Amino acid sequence: MSAPVKNNYTKVMGNGDASPEPELMMDVKIHDNDVRHFAQLGFTLSVKALTKQHGFHENAVRNIYTQLNGYAEAMEVIEEMRDAAEEQAMAAILKRKEEDIKEEE
Repeated sequence: MSAPVKNNYTKVMGNGDASPEPELMMDVKIHDNDVRHFAQLGFTLSVKALTKQHGFHENAVRNIYTQLNGYAEAMEVIEEMRDAAEEQAMAAILKRKEEDIKEEE
């Protein structure tokens, strides 16, 4: 029999009726002595997903996480970093284009 598991980071798929704390159904009960292993595995996979999604090195993501109060807060900071990096890149691109135009004149 499946047991519901609270999870703040996984969206419920299907009818679009996502809640802040959706319930996931687990097919097995994880043994107490395995919880730490699976928690670490889940964290490692979450870090890898964030690095792939936002383009930052794993060490940077882990460092941010350790300095904050939780995964949700770390995700917010990483998203802000990505946005800032994109803004900086656009500013640098525009500056170079302006310099190219001035050189052509």
